[in-house]
Amino acid sequence: EKVVKRFVKLRFEWADLAPGKIADSIKPLTTDGANKKIKFGLSSLKKENFEKKTVSQTVTDLQVDVSGGRVAASFDKILKIEGLPIPVPTFVQLQLVEGSPTIWNPEGLYVNGIIERQVN
Repeated sequence: EKVVKRFVKLRFEWADLAPGKIADSIKPLTTDGANKKIKFGLSSLKKENFEKKTVSQTVTDLQVDVSGGRVAASFDKILKIEGLPIPVPTFVQLQLVEGSPTIWNPEGLYVNGIIERQVN
């Protein structure tokens, strides 16, 4: 649960949509392949939707479910575009793999895949 909460906060909360910075912040919690895919997705999002806009995002109401072999989280993203807040109810399912514990990831659990969908 701690790893999921940390990952969600680092991945989905940012003061500026900076794909490299966000990817670097989650690197201790992700496999190399997952990190590259997340960085690519963030880069595409910025290029296609927010190239010349001021955007930030926070996370509220974070709920984690680790049961029955499933690792998932639901939360509200508050996306601010040019200062205008837009709530985005979100659900993510994570694939975790075990690896070596580190000082930055003492649990040794790494995000290897993520499925994200917006909840209507």
